[in-house]
Amino acid sequence: MKDEVRTIPMWIKLPGLDLKYWGAKALTKICGGVGKFIKPDNSTLNKDKLQYALVLIETELDGPLPDSITFINEKGCTITQVVQYDWKPILCNLCKRFGHEGKSCKRGATVTKWVPKVKQTQAMTQTQQQSQHATQHQNDKQQEDEDFTAIKRKTSSPQRLTCAATDGILSVNNKFHMLSGVNSMEPETLDGKSMPFEISIWNVRGLNDLDKRRKVKEFISYHKIQLFSLLETRVKRANLGNIYLSLCPDWNLISNHAHHYNGRIIVAWNPHVFTIDVLGMTDQLIHTEILVNATNMKFLCTFVYGHNDVQKRNCLWNFLSDTAATHSKPWCVGGDFNAIMHFDDRTGSVVREKDIRPMANCMLQCSLHDVKSIGRFYTWNNKQDGCNRILSKIDRFLCNQTWETTFQEAIVHFCPEGEFDHTPMVITTVKAHHGLKPFKFYNHWVTHELLKIQSSTPGILLVRALECLKLFRN
Repeated sequence: MKDEVRTIPMWIKLPGLDLKYWGAKALTKICGGVGKFIKPDNSTLNKDKLQYALVLIETELDGPLPDSITFINEKGCTITQVVQYDWKPILCNLCKRFGHEGKSCKRGATVTKWVPKVKQTQAMTQTQQQSQHATQHQNDKQQEDEDFTAIKRKTSSPQRLTCAATDGILSVNNKFHMLSGVNSMEPETLDGKSMPFEISIWNVRGLNDLDKRRKVKEFISYHKIQLFSLLETRVKRANLGNIYLSLCPDWNLISNHAHHYNGRIIVAWNPHVFTIDVLGMTDQLIHTEILVNATNMKFLCTFVYGHNDVQKRNCLWNFLSDTAATHSKPWCVGGDFNAIMHFDDRTGSVVREKDIRPMANCMLQCSLHDVKSIGRFYTWNNKQDGCNRILSKIDRFLCNQTWETTFQEAIVHFCPEGEFDHTPMVITTVKAHHGLKPFKFYNHWVTHELLKIQSSTPGILLVRALECLKLFRN
């Protein structure tokens, strides 16, 4: 005889649980109201996701699964903690077995029998028929008077239905109730474009100072940022909770503390606006897939903070090149690369070809180019005066052709840096109408086989080059 299963393992979420209760000892006591504590998730153990604690427990198969548990903290106060379950076992109330509900249980299924219709033996009298006919005629006329409005024979213009737009939904004042389901449309179809959203990337060079933290919060609030990445935060793992509570409570937050003790990159977003999946992470980048909840639009975004060491940055270029070779999705890359692409990206010091070659070759191979921008050209300065002052463009926001086609009106604003040494980036993007767009030539096209023209006659070269450009335009 097979052993009967009485207990099952189950993952539960404890949203909003204070970080001081994330230890194994505290979780064992708190989870005792639901089941037997087994272990916390790695993200909970490393405190990577601070919006909830994810815990594996063992509970009775037919035991109660409460929606909240109550415990008394170290100060004697009663705390009520909400419990969320990924799934709950379904128990049938008829056969007492798991896996189905009572309404679908075969044991309690009802049998439908055909019953012949009883023929009416007594006919209605003529008087009763006339009385019902008059009553029905009177009710129909009354209903007709309620549903229709009298219209004069002579009108200066055709009668139109009156419309009113409320909260982005089109409503029509129509007496024909059967057509009420046709009188609304999605907010997206009213103007043909999606809602704009703002993304910010900023190298703050330390975030432990309270005054810096206050200025960053004011900047996020002023520009209505819904997703931001802070670079070179220099925040230890133990202090990450304070940053989360002071800058973006009730948001989602991730960092790369698992790959660097200082957690060089922090990404936070409003979960009501975005849904983000982390696809890759190193000490120099966090590679994500972003879903815009309002439009169900997805694109890839890589947040970068490159090393100062040239050799260490090779790992960054290799990762970007490998990522570009594996997909053709809309993709954008932004952050502090600690590298330049052109000779005019730095002033105040000598620029050599070896300084620009690694990043320029990588961006050419990845088919990435700068998004159109406004504001500051140089994004970093050494805060010196006179001939000692050095300015360079090491903070960038780049994209591939697919991303630019999807977000044709995207623009990057490099804001004034103030007391900081890096300029913050604010990316505003709107999905534009799909129509005719101007032709644009991309530098990476020159590596394509169609543009490898071999001829000694200048006229033939020009004609073939124009033919190739027409192919790319189409």
